[in-house]
Amino acid sequence: MRKLFFFSFMWTLTCGLVFGATYYSLRQGANDPQLQMVRDMRNSLNNGALAESFQQNVNPVDIKNSLSPFYMIFSEDHTVLASSGRLNNETLQVPSGVLEYVVNSAPSMVGGAEYRVTLEPQKGVRLAAVFKVAPLNTPGAQHHIVMAARNLIEVDSRIQYIQWVCAGVWLAGLLAIAGYSALSQRPEKRTA
Repeated sequence: MRKLFFFSFMWTLTCGLVFGATYYSLRQGANDPQLQMVRDMRNSLNNGALAESFQQNVNPVDIKNSLSPFYMIFSEDHTVLASSGRLNNETLQVPSGVLEYVVNSAPSMVGGAEYRVTLEPQKGVRLAAVFKVAPLNTPGAQHHIVMAARNLIEVDSRIQYIQWVCAGVWLAGLLAIAGYSALSQRPEKRTA
């Protein structure tokens, strides 16, 4: 009985670790285009570009239905200066608490690191968002906050698929362990 418990525990742990590693990899990979976008926007703002210049020649992204990444630039007082994303034909409203956290955490972020978060501005709309504080070289202004994000619907779909696969493999493994344990505990038939 101890062997059954041990092998069941180890199988459960293995399946959990495989799912966890796969989940983490898929979710972190969802941030890749946004990381480059916020770094490029921060560099442009540091080199004197105006936030409003990002609005020129931009086709708005319907963040509810599109997988395309979009960006937003906020002023020090959290006013939206530029945005390429729309939710229900309106500019996305990012909770001010998120923006305050990004600004307050910026000095402790080594090398101006990014703040990565999952936002859910509306039920069923989950976004992989990356924020970065952009210090400005213009007199009178201290910083802007840049954000790039994209819809997680495809990543969530892949994670759900992996979850079902891992659950099926886990269950099949437990049945195999239980079957082997039952067969190995049967008394041997002796012939006289």
